[in-house]
Amino acid sequence: MRLVLVLVLGVLALPLSACGGGGSQHVSLAEAATKSAKATSMKMNLAMAMSTPQLPQPVTMTATGAEDNANHRVQMNIDMSSLIEGLGAPNGVKASDFKGQEVGDLANGHLVIYMNLPFLSKSIPGGKPWIKIDLNAAGKSLGIDFSQFTSLSANPAQIVDWLRATSGSITKEATETLDGVQTTHYHATIDLSRYPNLVPPDRKAAMKRAVDTLIKVTHVHTFPVDAWVGSDRLVRKMRIKITETIKGQTFTNDMTMRFHDFGAPVNISLPPADQTVDVSKIASQSKP
Repeated sequence: MRLVLVLVLGVLALPLSACGGGGSQHVSLAEAATKSAKATSMKMNLAMAMSTPQLPQPVTMTATGAEDNANHRVQMNIDMSSLIEGLGAPNGVKASDFKGQEVGDLANGHLVIYMNLPFLSKSIPGGKPWIKIDLNAAGKSLGIDFSQFTSLSANPAQIVDWLRATSGSITKEATETLDGVQTTHYHATIDLSRYPNLVPPDRKAAMKRAVDTLIKVTHVHTFPVDAWVGSDRLVRKMRIKITETIKGQTFTNDMTMRFHDFGAPVNISLPPADQTVDVSKIASQSKP
């Protein structure tokens, strides 16, 4: 669960030299990852389901939006209504309160998330629609140095580039048409510890620190992945499924991302300051 949280928040979640391993299938997957991650922009559909024996049914989240890789921003329309439906809504809480927008600012070392979700806005003083969460500031109170993840999240498409860090065999599963594009479905295993060796030398040390921190936080360094590569050598779909045991409880997270409109014009603006509440400042003011 923690790995998927990091992916969604930060990476959401995102370089560029030789790949390891061998075989024509591996080279095709790595080349597709590199080409896709270099795109100036892309649009994305995301679906995530978290299940655990402690819940009667999986908790799901869906999102649609765009990634501006040139300016390091992400905008998503998110639907978390099944979260409250699955857990049972308290009095006065509606499923529609869990539908809204999210904007991520990943430029210049930032890890800032803006969220416009009614259930959050109603719980924060100020009556403003947007909540600003500076993950670097919030992480300090949790004992997590999110600034280490800057190297991972500078490009919102970084998660696609992770496909170059596969370990072991890559199998060709089938062919499938997605959004009118003929694709080949591959199954592989990503080994995050391999990734720092795949970036330019001047980024290697920072990337290693980021990956080491991610592995320490999540306790996961390898996980299975399915990738659908189009005839245009772009990654059109990825599916990551991770099972973790945290304090004796097992969580399974299943995340599927579909990518389209590579290079299309994208204009993502940050919410205006007068419509935003910075929860980091509220937290610091409330400390004794």
